[in-house]
Amino acid sequence: MEQLLFISQEALADKLQETASLKADAEEKARLVSSHSKACISAIQTEAIQLKASLEEGRVSILKLANSFKASKDPKLSQLSSSLALIKRLEAAEAELQSLCKIHESEEFIHNCINRNDLASAIDHYCSHFGLPESTIKPSSVDLDAPFVNAHFMSASDYWRSSIHKCHALIHKKLSITAAPFLLEISWPKPIDEHSSKSVMSDLITLLGLSAKLQHPRSILDSSSLPTTPFAYMIEPVELLLSPIRKHFKFHFHGNLPTNSLERPDLYFKYILKIMKDQQSFFEESIQLLLDNDDGNSINTTTVFFQGLVDLITRKVCQDLHMLLDQPSLFLHTIEQVFLFEEQVQELLSFSVGATAFEKGCSLVILGNDTVFSVWVDLEKQAADTRFQKILSRSDKWDLTLSKMYDIDDDHMTVLADQTKSLLLVISERMSHLQLEHQRLVFLKSIQIPILLKYLDLMKQEHWHHQSTFIPVNDARYTLQFRGDRISHLARCLGSLHSISVFLSTYKTEQVEKMSVLIQEISKTAIDDIMLDICESLWEYEKRQGHRLDDDIFAVQVTFSVSNY
Repeated sequence: MEQLLFISQEALADKLQETASLKADAEEKARLVSSHSKACISAIQTEAIQLKASLEEGRVSILKLANSFKASKDPKLSQLSSSLALIKRLEAAEAELQSLCKIHESEEFIHNCINRNDLASAIDHYCSHFGLPESTIKPSSVDLDAPFVNAHFMSASDYWRSSIHKCHALIHKKLSITAAPFLLEISWPKPIDEHSSKSVMSDLITLLGLSAKLQHPRSILDSSSLPTTPFAYMIEPVELLLSPIRKHFKFHFHGNLPTNSLERPDLYFKYILKIMKDQQSFFEESIQLLLDNDDGNSINTTTVFFQGLVDLITRKVCQDLHMLLDQPSLFLHTIEQVFLFEEQVQELLSFSVGATAFEKGCSLVILGNDTVFSVWVDLEKQAADTRFQKILSRSDKWDLTLSKMYDIDDDHMTVLADQTKSLLLVISERMSHLQLEHQRLVFLKSIQIPILLKYLDLMKQEHWHHQSTFIPVNDARYTLQFRGDRISHLARCLGSLHSISVFLSTYKTEQVEKMSVLIQEISKTAIDDIMLDICESLWEYEKRQGHRLDDDIFAVQVTFSVSNY
């Protein structure tokens, strides 16, 4: 038993010694591995630093090489550089050519649909391929300075724009040909008869609804349009309905017919107004439904239609301006007709739900020309001065406009004040048509302010004449009747000043406010003179009567005329 125990202890010791030896070997191996790993990591870091330095040197070398290509006078190197640049241009041109081919294929497809009388497919394809804004078509990346590229290629955006013109013209022409029989059947643009064939109206509305998909920027489709049109998009249904009206207007008012007369501008104004009145309900009840959107951002077709008709008037007047400027009376008459026309158009639009006023009306385009505006202001000034001189030359200018004093209670206006006020109202009405602030200011300073200054000068003269003809009470020529006439006349001058002052109170400009201050100064002096005459008359009357005058008697005998002002 002891022998076995001894053998077991010896075996255990051997095992322990062997384990310790293995542990020492493992620790040595781990130390060696750790040392090797650190050396590898350090080597990798060194190689990375060297590689980074090599890349930097390579980049610098490439830049130097590229600069040497540019600066080198060696024809072989220059030829190599040009060849590389040409390869880049050819690659870009290849991509450009692919875009052009796609646009050409779409154009050919639309053309074939038109030939097959398949308007629906043509319009759908047009909207899907050309319905993007022009800005989404990227400009050509080809070097436009290269003669080779300029000679053989055009940019995709240019070709896209050209294709829009061509395809839209094809579709619009086909739509016009298709719509012509329907419009002829309903006698467009005459009022639509309620008893017209329902099938004809139904087919026309269907065709207009199909054309309503064609909404593209007006600047792309109609480069010749006047700047009067505030709408950014062309509304195809409205264009289809405007087309026959334009032809009819051109035939009657641009040709050699009697209707094309400078003396009768009212003919084409009445013609356009009649169309507006006749077709307003049709656009509100039928055409507007074709363009209404669920988001509520639909375009008001009545406003667009009216603007198209106003453009006809604007073009006509602009065309006749060079002849009208040589005939002042006809020029003024035409401008008056323009103002009257715009008032009537705005009145019609006021009854249309959702309609908006024009940003640029007919008068703004015509009078926007500085030469035309200057001529118009000069002619208006001459007319206003002539009329005012006639008012001043009237023998009854200081008479009251009412034959009986009790016709009104508190405002007795002289003929002078009444006629001057009417003239100022006409001038103000003319000025109200001007949409630009600086034009209104020029009109005010050139016409209205001078008339007011002349009017106030007349009041000053009458006041000075009143003071220069003063007769004291101890003068033999002095009579109460004389003094009463003086008081009456000065009171009428004061009433005339008051009438114009009330009229000017509606204006808030600095120039008119200066006129109001001047009126107040003249009125104050006139009132002081009137009261002085009244006091002297009262004193003289008391002296002659030998007793103090009763207030009621004084009111009847002396101040009767003054109380009316």
